[in-house]
This record gives sequence, structure tokens and C-alpha cells, in this order.
Amino acid sequence: MNIDERIKRELESTAAEIDRIIIQDDGLFEKLTGIFEGSHRFLEAVAVFYTFVFAVAAFISAYFFYTAGGLEQQLFWGVVFLTTLLVSATIKLWTFMQMNKVSTLREIKRVELAIANLEARLAIQG
Repeated sequence: MNIDERIKRELESTAAEIDRIIIQDDGLFEKLTGIFEGSHRFLEAVAVFYTFVFAVAAFISAYFFYTAGGLEQQLFWGVVFLTTLLVSATIKLWTFMQMNKVSTLREIKRVELAIANLEARLAIQG
């Protein structure tokens, strides 16, 4: 059995599951929950948790910045605010990159299925 036949057999065995995934028209919430289906689901959960923690810390530090009495306190809380805001934004960017990766893998599977179907039609015709 050559590699093409093995690929075709593997694609046919997973075609039903892939069709179910491809047919879905995912919104943002579905894409976000889709990142928890892979092998890195624990890491994704930790990232979402820390995004929330740093966002809350940013809001709290912004409040303390505006209520601070002296310049030194404002400087301290301003730096804390910027740092927590940047960390939260960085984790969010990483999460969105993971969502993009899942979407890209789904599109690659779609192309693989299209190639397998085309190959089958050409084999029947030829």
C-alpha cells in the first residue's frame, strides 16, 4: 500500500467527523470554546483564567491610580496598571492566535477532503 492509499483511507475514516466540524458556521463564542478541544486545553484554561485575573488587576490599579494622593503613588499605580494591561493583552493575543490555528487546521482538513474527492472522481473517470 502506497502513501496515497493510506492517506485516502485515513481521510475516509475521519470524513464524518470532519464534515460535522466543517459544516458548523462558528461565531466568536464557538471559536473560543473550540480551543478547549485540543491537547492544550489545560493550558488554554489557565490562560483564560490569568487573562481575567490580570484584567481585574488592571481595573483595580486604575482605580487606585485615580484615587492616589501623591505623585509617587500615582506613578506606582500607573506602572502597575500599564504592566497588568499589557500582560492581559498579550495573553488575549495568544488565545486569539490559538483560535486562528484551530480555524486554519479546519481549512486544511477541508482542502484535504476536496483533494481526496477529486482524486476519487478522477480515478472513476480515468
